[in-house]
Amino acid sequence: MAFGYGFSIGPKKLGIDLTIKHTVAKHRVGEITFDNKGRKWVYVKANGTIGAFRFVKGAASTDPYTNVVIGTASAAGTQVVGMTPIALAAGDFAWIIKYGVLEDDAIVVSANVVNGDPIVCDANGAADKAAATDINNAVGICIVDDTDNTGTIFIDC
Repeated sequence: MAFGYGFSIGPKKLGIDLTIKHTVAKHRVGEITFDNKGRKWVYVKANGTIGAFRFVKGAASTDPYTNVVIGTASAAGTQVVGMTPIALAAGDFAWIIKYGVLEDDAIVVSANVVNGDPIVCDANGAADKAAATDINNAVGICIVDDTDNTGTIFIDC
């Protein structure tokens, strides 16, 4: 959809496949794009093995997108930068979701997460219910809990 001011909603660049990984960079690390669902994606380089639908954080605070690793428990000093929808190996380049709704039965949420719960990253990079003391570190909210430890979440990293 285009507006009269040169602004449009949809992919930033035509022809980008957001669901594949590369062994050689195809885009600038840290580059941002949007898909037709309004989700914000950022291009990163993995610094280790990361399973699909896991939160990731920057290994170095100076450049959080060059060496992403699996997220560990959310905390004030931990910068969760997004969630990868595909599994990555060390050295892979890929797009991760930084903002938006993820609606996939493969998204792992802990058993204690229910609809409406704020979520944080657990020690294994999965979505977990934010404790009252950790609410300020929430990276999203559970929209649908499918009762089988999968669900639909909204993230804002």
